[in-house]
Amino acid sequence: MKTIRLLLLVMIFGVVPCGAQEFALREVQYCVGNDVQAGKPVDVTKKRSEVALRYEAVPAPVFGGDYLTGFVFRGYNPGEDLKRHFTVKVSVDIMEQTYSTVFDDDYTIPSGGTKEDCIPLLTIRFSSPLLVKQNMARLNVNIVSTGEAASEPVYFEQNVTEYSTMPAIQLNVKSEVAYCNGLLKNQDGSPVVGARVIYGNHVLQYEGISNSDGQYTVRLEDANAPYLMRVSAKGYPEYETASFYLKDPGFESPNLINPPTELMLTNRLDFQANRQATIILPVAPDASWGRYYRLDRHEGSTIIFEREQEPKSNVPYVIFPDKDFSVSLSEYDLTQLPAPEMVRFPDTEESSHTGFYGLYESRFIGANLYDGEHAFIIDSTADCTEINFFRYQVGAFRGYLVLNTISPDMLYDGPIYVFTGEQTGITEAMAVCSHASSSVFDLQGRRVGNDYRSPSTVHRSPLRKGVYIQNGKKVVVK
Repeated sequence: MKTIRLLLLVMIFGVVPCGAQEFALREVQYCVGNDVQAGKPVDVTKKRSEVALRYEAVPAPVFGGDYLTGFVFRGYNPGEDLKRHFTVKVSVDIMEQTYSTVFDDDYTIPSGGTKEDCIPLLTIRFSSPLLVKQNMARLNVNIVSTGEAASEPVYFEQNVTEYSTMPAIQLNVKSEVAYCNGLLKNQDGSPVVGARVIYGNHVLQYEGISNSDGQYTVRLEDANAPYLMRVSAKGYPEYETASFYLKDPGFESPNLINPPTELMLTNRLDFQANRQATIILPVAPDASWGRYYRLDRHEGSTIIFEREQEPKSNVPYVIFPDKDFSVSLSEYDLTQLPAPEMVRFPDTEESSHTGFYGLYESRFIGANLYDGEHAFIIDSTADCTEINFFRYQVGAFRGYLVLNTISPDMLYDGPIYVFTGEQTGITEAMAVCSHASSSVFDLQGRRVGNDYRSPSTVHRSPLRKGVYIQNGKKVVVK
């Protein structure tokens, strides 16, 4: 039964267990030295010295479930070898500030090194590994040193910033290893060969290459860390997932999204006649494909797009195709495409982020991007979807809207989109938004039914007889 459960977990999560637990050891530059100064963390010119070091809000790749096994201070000692007794206590628990004694023994500070060529002066190997319960944003170290006083000070590397000066420290970390497997295919079902698959975060990065069957394996030396998954292959737009954890981080987090075990890479853009979509290309799109609308202005919660008779390159548009067609992405040199600039509202000054974004790669974005700003999807294609209340997936060569919205109605019900110019169908007045997929609109694009939507509930008054738009489709109420 235990084996069956393990196989089910592999099928669901795509993470291969390593039989007996496999661990990896790595060195972490927690606070990098950029200067050399005397004194901290040990004053050897006194028979007894004590120093309390408080490292705080420094991004470090030490996560809940990892173990600290030691640390190193570097610098140089111009005097003789110096034997002293050290008692070292460490705390990594932000809430309780509980100290653990990790070393209590004699240690010899070696002679040698120079200001230009530092050596390890104080290497502390913990008597037993210290479990980190939550992602480490703070490290407290208390060092008591006793012994004969020396005439020469010991010089240590310091991390000097505008706000503080702290001794540079290198951590030794032990963490569980995980293997992530997956399969890459294109829209035709063929395997994607030679794709580079990267699992990474702000400091850790591990990669694998897909084989002739489109399969890959990535070895992660820390199963507790949050990761982004990035995939790049020749002839395909880059693909990026949202941040996720392989294991429960032990605190409430919206990043509990498992990496895809079977991923389809986009090799063409598919469009259906009269189905609202977004498009941005590095060349001018063909005007005969349909009707193109560019972002023009907003009037309250109404977002107005103007018809563009001659669409341009590097500009995101809402398109209503006149026919079914596809665009082959292999026609473009995807490795040389710079990120397109956002199209801003002409009267928007309060926020530099507000406007219409176009992408050349597939990407997950947050619903709440900045303070008071929210993302909205106005594309009805399958590659632009709402993953959950916090995250959306936006396909390559597509677009999304970012608005500075403070009104709860705007947040929960979304804006109303109006497409002006030549009106040939009611689809051009429909409102499609991220949170309001159940909202109903009349043929003029106005929301009806006195909706009030919260993240968990929708209350609606009855609709009168007539024709309405819901989810981009006609709805007849009799």
